Amino acid sequence: MFTIPDISNLLESYKDLENLLEDNQGDPANLLMAFPLGKAGESEALVRIKYGELTAFCPWTRFPDQGSIHVTYGPNETLLELKSFKYYLLSFREEHITQEHLAQKVYHDLYEVLQPRSLEVTLDYMPRGGLHTVFTVR
Repeated sequence: MFTIPDISNLLESYKDLENLLEDNQGDPANLLMAFPLGKAGESEALVRIKYGELTAFCPWTRFPDQGSIHVTYGPNETLLELKSFKYYLLSFREEHITQEHLAQKVYHDLYEVLQPRSLEVTLDYMPRGGLHTVFTVR
């Protein structure tokens, strides 16, 4: 029988997400939150997340890069709290970071928080200079 896990201990952290985003001077990974999956029998879950408004700055040209990020993971014991993930992604809007480094950063941070069975992160940036780049980390 499936039971919903108790997440009351996360409520205060959840309420402070807006402040954490504005005050975040450290690692954006501090914004990420996870909560227990619960037991749904012997089934294997798969989570797919797409965010189409990712923005960061190219460290060389200083021009904004825009694109979408696709995350697919097989949860082990925890699920990613989506508002915290959105705030995490928003924290990169002023960062000067390459697409490849950003994909690896997101992969590493999600892996640390979730410890999933499987994880894939794909950044699909809008073409700039006639080049379209998609970068995937598994």
